[in-house]
Order: sequence, then structure tokens, then C-alpha cells
Amino acid sequence: MAGDPWHLANASNHRLSSQQFQWGNTRKIFENMAGNAGKPSGQIPEEIGGFKSLYILNLSNNAFTGSIPPSLSNMRKLESSDLSVNSLSGQIPAEFAKFTFLSFLNLSNNHLVGRIPHSTQFSTLPKSSFEGNKDLRGPPLTADDIAAGFSPPLMSNGRRVPNSVHDQIDWDVLSVEIGYIVGLGVAIGSLVFCKG
Repeated sequence: MAGDPWHLANASNHRLSSQQFQWGNTRKIFENMAGNAGKPSGQIPEEIGGFKSLYILNLSNNAFTGSIPPSLSNMRKLESSDLSVNSLSGQIPAEFAKFTFLSFLNLSNNHLVGRIPHSTQFSTLPKSSFEGNKDLRGPPLTADDIAAGFSPPLMSNGRRVPNSVHDQIDWDVLSVEIGYIVGLGVAIGSLVFCKG
């Protein structure tokens, strides 16, 4: 699928259409998604992530199930993706934080769970992009877990689960703080030794 001339894939409202694409294996992917009734359903195939030149992906208002394929993050030119009003479940792939051109994303009205990935792109998206997912949390949908007072889950022995939100270290913030303290120490130290 390398070098594919795709620019738009639209399977919204039970219609499969496209502009500027090669057929080859592409046709098989969409035929499998459409099934016998012509309504896209089942899992979104991992292979769809191979369309690296795709700018717009609209798979809304269908009957897709299962998780969102992490391979969608391979579509580095993707500017708009609408996967709303399906029955998608699981977490939003962490790989989605790698998107750089994504200006529109709609994952609303699915069954997604967990924390929304943190990235510059996701911080610009409206709350409505994630609404209708009962167990989805994190900005912009909800306040940050720490600020909202959520406690990390406990293991049976009473200790915190590793890699919870409270156990993660934000190295960007920490390095700035350490740099400030070291710089302040050097400045104060040089003043003390120069006057002494």
C-alpha cells in the first residue's frame, strides 16, 4: 500500500465511497468491512493503517466493533478522522498522540474506556469529540485525574498499581525545575564566594 494515491475514504452512513484510490487489495479490505448487507461492520482492519497518504477517514454511523486499530497512527498525513456513532470499545491507542496534522477527530458515541492520550493535538480538540463514551476520562472530556481527586486503583496487598497516573514522572517539568534550582545555586554561590 506504499505510495497509494488515497486522499479520502468515506464509509459514513452505511455508504462506501472513495476518491482517488487504487483498487488491488484495497477493494478486498472494503468488501470485507461491508459484509453481505453493504453496511460496514465488524472490526476495523489493521491494514487500513497502511494508507499513509490518506487525509480524511470517515467511518461514522456504522456498526464497527472491537478496538480502534493502533495502525491508524501510521496515517501521518491524516487531517480528519470520524469514527463516531459505532460500537468501538477499548482504549484510544496511545499511538494517536503521534498525530501532527490532525485537526478534526470525532470518537463520540462509542464504548471507549480509559484515559484520553495526552498530546498537543488532543489538547486542541473539543469535548464533544469524546462525549458519549461512558468510561472515557481525561482532558478535554473531564478534568485531569489528579485535579479531580481520583485515586489510582489498589492491588490486593494495598499498594498502588504501577504505572498509574500518580506514579508517572513528567520529566519535562522536572528537568526545568532541576535546572532552575541548579542555576539559582550557581548564582547564589558565586555571589557568596565573590564577596567573601
